[in-house]
Amino acid sequence: MTILRRNLLLSVDDVRLSVLNVDLIRNEVALLDVGNPASWPFLSPLDEVEQDVQLNNFVCEDVEPQAYILDDDLPASWVDYRDKAFNLIKDFVENHAIAYSTKAKIAFVKSVCDSGSASRTTVHKHLQRYWRGGMVRNALLPRFGNCGAPGVEREPGEAKRGRPRNPGGPPGPNTTPEMRRSFRIAINLSYRDNKLCDLTHAYTKCIQMFFCNKILMPDGNFRLEYKEEYRATGVPSQKTFEHYVKKDLCYQALQKARLGSSAYEMRNRAKLDTSVANSWGPGCRYEIDATLVDVTLRSRRCGPHGRKYILGNPVIYVVIDVFSKMIVGVYVGWEHPSWRAAMMAIANIFEDKVEFCKSLGIDITPEEWPCRDKPTVILGDRAEMMSKQPRSMIESLGIAVENTPPYRGDWKGTVESRFHILQHGFRPFVPGSWDRSRQVRGDRDPRVDAVLDIIEFYKIIVDLILYHNNFHIIKDYPRSREMTEAGVPAIPLHIWNWGKPARAGAAKTPHIDKVKFALLWRDTATINYEGVRFRKIRYKCDDPYVSSYFRTEGRRVKTVNIAYDDRNMNVIYLDMRDLIKEHSLIKSREKIGLPTGWVACLMSTGKGDYRDLTEREVEGVKKDEAEIDEGHKEAQILRRAENQARIDQIVQEAREELKALPVQSTSAKLKDIRKNRAEERADRRREESDAFTASFRPTPGSPSIEGFEAPCTNDESVFELPPVNMSDWEAGYEA
Repeated sequence: MTILRRNLLLSVDDVRLSVLNVDLIRNEVALLDVGNPASWPFLSPLDEVEQDVQLNNFVCEDVEPQAYILDDDLPASWVDYRDKAFNLIKDFVENHAIAYSTKAKIAFVKSVCDSGSASRTTVHKHLQRYWRGGMVRNALLPRFGNCGAPGVEREPGEAKRGRPRNPGGPPGPNTTPEMRRSFRIAINLSYRDNKLCDLTHAYTKCIQMFFCNKILMPDGNFRLEYKEEYRATGVPSQKTFEHYVKKDLCYQALQKARLGSSAYEMRNRAKLDTSVANSWGPGCRYEIDATLVDVTLRSRRCGPHGRKYILGNPVIYVVIDVFSKMIVGVYVGWEHPSWRAAMMAIANIFEDKVEFCKSLGIDITPEEWPCRDKPTVILGDRAEMMSKQPRSMIESLGIAVENTPPYRGDWKGTVESRFHILQHGFRPFVPGSWDRSRQVRGDRDPRVDAVLDIIEFYKIIVDLILYHNNFHIIKDYPRSREMTEAGVPAIPLHIWNWGKPARAGAAKTPHIDKVKFALLWRDTATINYEGVRFRKIRYKCDDPYVSSYFRTEGRRVKTVNIAYDDRNMNVIYLDMRDLIKEHSLIKSREKIGLPTGWVACLMSTGKGDYRDLTEREVEGVKKDEAEIDEGHKEAQILRRAENQARIDQIVQEAREELKALPVQSTSAKLKDIRKNRAEERADRRREESDAFTASFRPTPGSPSIEGFEAPCTNDESVFELPPVNMSDWEAGYEA
């Protein structure tokens, strides 16, 4: 048995021979030099070829024939071309007795050409492709990919290329390399960095810069006219301009530079997967985001005129489970998107939804909104989720926080799409709603139609959430095979209930007080003998042990961590875990919901009353106080300078008087200090007494001194004196 077989490749040096046929009867083997395009099959003795193979004179390897492709995957024109070519050479190539003979080949080609079925070149092409392609029918498939010299730029000639233009205009020029260079320059100057400029503007700029001459007029104006070489042929069309712009420039890179990387990725990115693929089950990943609702609300303050005040648009925060699309937390309020509002939405995740809905006047069962599970990850949109405030939530609750890149809202498309669903649910029915995209100048201002307050609108949002969670069918939800077998409909509640035992397992729900405390703002304060100081506000603690610690610190200043709610600065919570080891206060603190090691400190009004104010209001009050004092600082400085000047003047006058005295020694100057001070004191007493009673003391020679009475007046500051005895007065006066 021979070791040679069809489609075996024999290689030696630079020669590669393909085995086309093995004839054991005639002891011949048909070979073809596949490395030489002009070679034809030839016959060689079988024994000699086998001997060379056994002596390793040839390197043997199999030739891969043309890939087997089903006819259904091929265009009909390709199949017709293949079958026609194969039928032309079929009778010759299948007759192996004569197929590899040169004389037989010449006779076959001559007969085909004489019949007019094909030319000699066509027959030769089909035979070469069949033998070199593994002698299978698909080797004769057309090779249109090789047509037209792909990738080779052609030099323009005199003849006009491209589709003819409409009659009545110039034929248009052939596009030259200089024209294509001008196209690229115009794009870089006017289109790449200018978002307001489209391709039409860029084309016009190109014609103005490179295809026109500017003609100055006598009156100082100018006009444009085509250059001489383009008056007969015309200028390139806009379609030609756009074709070469997309061909010469990387259109993807051009659009990315024009729109920016973030906008381009968000609008033109490839959508190869869904967000569900990144979540293994309910509670794995939550997304949180906020938006300004397109509805105007009124005030709900008490009184007959409470609803007359229009307040504007509220902000809604939504937290959604990525796997089940279940809305697990919500907050509607007047706070701008910030941690102050986000903490309310996160706290709502762990609230008892029955009690939450009851506070709004809505009765539900626990099965309608069974979401109180702690998530593994919360995905936010930077901003408040990138601040230092979520650190306590991460440390205390074990929830990881992730953030999307800037301007990439598509990375959390689950929660973004819920906003559209919620707004679409109430916008047609709630007065005061409006659509930014449909607002036209002259339309009635929808804000004047507002009738709802914040609580009434909150009820509508919760009703829409309950509908979404319990009845909304999610279109094109990527259900797994297990969900389909279990008959789970694409409704958030059903997906949640199926996924909890099947994917997520038992849930861990921390106590709501622990959650709220973990969401409080965190900062540092200082403590010393005066108590706790935070934001220039003093706080005190009634616990005797903590107060004694403040006293033992003396005047040393120590920094401690605190937690607080910036909406009311009456109380802050002091972290004393590193300072207090064992104390009875720890057990009592657990009863009021504080974690172990934290102490509540109340605001002290000794240095300013800032009770019931928010952090911003406190800062505003302190700013107002500073501005009031600032207005008097200039007068203070001027008056201080005047005081210093008067002091200098008085000192100078005293020095001048001292210069007039005789010179004394130091001992003489310090002699009799006590005696001199007693005499000076007696003189000052008489002077002070005279000045003190000068306004009502009678003088010698005054009439009716015996009957002296205090003058009558209605001034309460003037009081009556008792009668004065003349002899006593004279004796005191003479003394």
